[in-house]
Amino acid sequence: MKKRMHTKKSTHHFQDFHTGFLSKVCIFLGILFIISYPLIWGVLTYALNGESSLDYGKLAGWSSLSIILIVIGIILYFIHLQLLKLDEITEELHSTDHDVNSKER
Repeated sequence: MKKRMHTKKSTHHFQDFHTGFLSKVCIFLGILFIISYPLIWGVLTYALNGESSLDYGKLAGWSSLSIILIVIGIILYFIHLQLLKLDEITEELHSTDHDVNSKER
């Protein structure tokens, strides 16, 4: 039987669920929803038809959806920052663990 050699690799100790990427996507979609509805239904229909068909009930719905997406993005970004801090702490503990002799433990 062959013994496997343990090599020191600089890998992350936590399973990142791409929270940084998801937070950026949620914030981008939220901003896109805020901009898209008034732009499409307000400006373009005014340019094509001569009158705006902007419904304020739908505008409130789209803006509330965009606010929800932006808040979810901010929460995911905060979780991402906390996971990065946790990774730094585990790296520090892991590096100091190898420096201590087994008799000192």
